[in-house]
Amino acid sequence: MKSRKLDNAGMEGAQNNMAMKLQKVQGQLDDISKVIADMEFIGTAGGGEVEVTAKGDKTLKEIKMKKESQKKLVEDLDMLFDLIVAATNDALRKVDEYTDQEISRITKGIPIPGLN
Repeated sequence: MKSRKLDNAGMEGAQNNMAMKLQKVQGQLDDISKVIADMEFIGTAGGGEVEVTAKGDKTLKEIKMKKESQKKLVEDLDMLFDLIVAATNDALRKVDEYTDQEISRITKGIPIPGLN
C-alpha cells in the first residue's frame, strides 16, 4: 500500500510539473503572438515588380510596384492581379513559417495537440 501512495504522489508531482511547464509555454506563446502581430513580412513576385507588406496578424499593410513596371502592369491588369496575389501569398507564407519556427522554439518538443 505504501508504494501505491508513493506512486500516486509521484504521478501528482509529475502532473503538477507538466502543468507548470504548460503554463509557462502558454505565456511565452501569448507573448510571441503579440510580437509577431506587430512584425512586417514582405512578399514579392515578378522578380520584385510587386511587393506586398503583411503584418504578422495577416493583415495587409502595403502594396508597391516598381516605378519602371507600373505602366506595363497597368496595361495588363490580369498580370498585375496575379502578381499581387502571388506576392501576398509569399508574404503570408513567411508569416506562417516564422510563426511555426517560434512555436517550435518555445515548445521544444512538448506535445501540444493542434500545435505540433
